[in-house]
Amino acid sequence: MVNCIEVRDLFFSYEEGTQALKGINLDIKKNSRVAILGPNGAGKSTLLLHFNALNLPQTGKVRVEDLEVSKKTEKIVRTKVGMVFQDPDDQIFSMTVREDVSFGPLNMGLSSEEVVVRVESALRAVRIEDLADKAPYHLSYGQKKRVAIAGVLAMRPDIIIFDEPFAYLDPRGKKGLLQILGDLSEEGKTIVIATHDVDLAAEWADKIVVIQEGKVLAEGDKGILIDPYIIEQADLDFPTVAKIFKELPEDGDFFFPMTIEEAVSKIKRIIRRNN
Repeated sequence: MVNCIEVRDLFFSYEEGTQALKGINLDIKKNSRVAILGPNGAGKSTLLLHFNALNLPQTGKVRVEDLEVSKKTEKIVRTKVGMVFQDPDDQIFSMTVREDVSFGPLNMGLSSEEVVVRVESALRAVRIEDLADKAPYHLSYGQKKRVAIAGVLAMRPDIIIFDEPFAYLDPRGKKGLLQILGDLSEEGKTIVIATHDVDLAAEWADKIVVIQEGKVLAEGDKGILIDPYIIEQADLDFPTVAKIFKELPEDGDFFFPMTIEEAVSKIKRIIRRNN
């Protein structure tokens, strides 16, 4: 698959002197589902902000599709990469949900007819058509999260990045958001999330990137989530399902399930073998 984001030798420091990124190298394939994990302060959010040019490279390069991220390209990069922040209140500010979702398309200079089409499509995609005329400040946290996502979808970016998408959501909200992520992936969007949730990463992602102290500690498939060295160094935990099977006696099958589906499949194999 073709890379849609390329990061080469990226360094970044904040004005007060904190060096957040220390030579990041990373490739993200088109249409992939990428989970970036790491402890607080590892540099996850700082890295995400480079993908849609809210942070500009100080040293090194970031490419989005055919564009190198810079002051000259930042506006067009943001049409290609949409970002959903951890706290929806950071990006919702209009009097009604419809007005908020319309903001991005209107600022793209689209016709009023096209704006209406995009807004209705975005509201439908996140299943909040019934909230269109409500004031955002009357909504629940989970509903606000959907409004923030709709605002990004209305811009129709090819790449969507989420900073801690499941933070503060209840189980129902998490289930709904996971379905939205699945729908976006089915549509061919490239999805990148920063998260502490190893269970989400194991369940959803096809590529895992672990960041520690501003550097890429490991990247690969979800198998790295049961590597003791990586988990310890990154101050993470094993996926819940994997922890259960690690406590069971060895059965000659060294495959550790990381999702409920995988666990059920392994249990069935064990039962068949023992009957």
